[in-house]
Amino acid sequence: MKSTILPEKKGSFYKLFVILVFLFLSMGEFAAAKSQMTVSVTNITSSTCRVSWTPVTGATKYKVSIGRKVNQFFWVYYPQYDGLEVSASTAYLNVTGIQLVSGTEYDPLYRIAWIRAFKNETELEDDSEYFYVLLPGPTIEVSSVTTTTIDVALFQSPTIPSSQFDYKINVQTTNGDVWSNHTGYPQTILKPVSTHKITGLTPGISYRILLQSYRDEWTDWSEKMVPTVCNPPVALDPKNLGPNSFTPNWSNVTGATSFKIYLKEKASGKTILNGYETTNAFLVRDLEPGTQYEYQITSVNESGESAKSNTISATTTVLQIPVAYAADNITSSSFRARWSSVSGASGYRLEVNDGNVIKYYETSGVNYTLTYLKPNFLYKYKVRALYNSNVNFSGTSNEISVTTFLFLNLWAAPAEGGTMTGNGSYAPGTSVTIKATANEGYEFLNWTNPQNQEVSKNATYTFTLNNSMTLFAEFKSLKPPTKYTLTLKSNPEEGGTVLGEGTFDPGTQVNIKASPNKGYKFVNWTDRDFVISTLANYTYTLTASRTLIANFEVLSGMDDQKSSLINFYPNPASDFISVTGITGQTEVKFYNSTGINVLNTTIEKNDAINISSLQKGMYFVVLESDLTKHTFRIIKN
Repeated sequence: MKSTILPEKKGSFYKLFVILVFLFLSMGEFAAAKSQMTVSVTNITSSTCRVSWTPVTGATKYKVSIGRKVNQFFWVYYPQYDGLEVSASTAYLNVTGIQLVSGTEYDPLYRIAWIRAFKNETELEDDSEYFYVLLPGPTIEVSSVTTTTIDVALFQSPTIPSSQFDYKINVQTTNGDVWSNHTGYPQTILKPVSTHKITGLTPGISYRILLQSYRDEWTDWSEKMVPTVCNPPVALDPKNLGPNSFTPNWSNVTGATSFKIYLKEKASGKTILNGYETTNAFLVRDLEPGTQYEYQITSVNESGESAKSNTISATTTVLQIPVAYAADNITSSSFRARWSSVSGASGYRLEVNDGNVIKYYETSGVNYTLTYLKPNFLYKYKVRALYNSNVNFSGTSNEISVTTFLFLNLWAAPAEGGTMTGNGSYAPGTSVTIKATANEGYEFLNWTNPQNQEVSKNATYTFTLNNSMTLFAEFKSLKPPTKYTLTLKSNPEEGGTVLGEGTFDPGTQVNIKASPNKGYKFVNWTDRDFVISTLANYTYTLTASRTLIANFEVLSGMDDQKSSLINFYPNPASDFISVTGITGQTEVKFYNSTGINVLNTTIEKNDAINISSLQKGMYFVVLESDLTKHTFRIIKN
């Protein structure tokens, strides 16, 4: 902005100038035409005004300058009005942006409008007018907006004499471009209380509130648009009623910018939507078929939410519900859930609950086989019919409980010694008969459990199965004694070293020794997963060719107290074996009966492991995580 010294009309410098002109005229030195230009300023607010001037004959353009005084001698002109050129046909200009400048110290409201007439680039004459802009109007604060009233905050100045008004207020509405005053306005308010209540308003209509206060003189008008709260809508009968959905319906409301939906089950009082805000009606999904619901609607605008509408009931339609049948094909790790067919159903959704987790399965048939289940474990299932590409579904069927069977695993030791019958899955309490038949060159000795304890000496053995179990049919070779080979292995291989293996005569007592590597400790010697000794230095009597495993574990961070919680099932297994009781990422290593590592994998919580690549036989499984290590025995069918 440019600073300029301009004589004021009523200043001494201006008077001297007028006197000199008069002397020149009276002396006949020159004769000048009477000034044609007069500048006037009207429509003054806190930031705008209208500057008008009388046309000057012969002028081809005018230059408009609007300035504010920064000290006793200088004016600073606003950049947008620093000699702004307008055409010769223009006789007024609407001026904006000349409001109070923060931080000014000298007559902060004092302004000048200076107009100069030009013929081409020659200045013909000029005129100026001084004026004051108004102080900005008071801040308008509203509260307690209702459908018919608005409270306006009024702050009384303690310096206003009792004979003067503090405020002027006006309230207006518009119909297109025409504003009209609300009944009873404008009005002046003498020494107001804290609020002024505007009454008699129409719901959902925006009102222009104008406010002016007295500060030695009247300020400019402040302006604020405030809508009244809307009337509540009228809730109407729902549309698109289906078995699991419907569309709430309501009337339109003047002034509403959105709506809120309140929806609940009538019988239970369960809330479905609690003030869900929307601009349009929409389809509410995932409802229960044949259930009665109630909804109310409110209207919303920037001033708040209306009261709730009337209540409308909506009852979803009913679809045929399937009947769940008892499961069949039950094993220790699977069963087949069954149910009736429903006419018109596009599919079915099976819901299975194991007491902790509910899982869902969708199928087009009327049965579904669940696999990789826990043995001797209670499961419950129920089913829904699906319709219309699964958008709608029926109610839930009756619930069926099923307990998976126990497993009985039979294993020959050695594998070439003979065959067994009786393997399989059985319901708890079943009387089971197992039979061991020795191959040629072998004879049956007894049945033993995984702890190498004798269970029965009878090749045909009948007992009641109350728990899942593994039994070994022990066979003895009838061939003449020969040299036997003793093979020693470390588990894991990096856990330590072993000494004492070789070829010996039958019955030889062989001294074997296991030495753990740094960071490991010796646990035990095992023969086909039977613990034969917990001594690192042990004398073993060789009665057949054997492979003994020296088992080691890491010294620090080991915690095997929870090994009893880890379970492999099914065991024996064919293609997949599941692990339960794992709480985090765990490394799994499989070793065959000679101690060779044949499979490595990593599992998360309750994963299944694919063992289809393994040959039939017995394997040692080592589970390792950051802080734990456990060894188990499984059988691959």
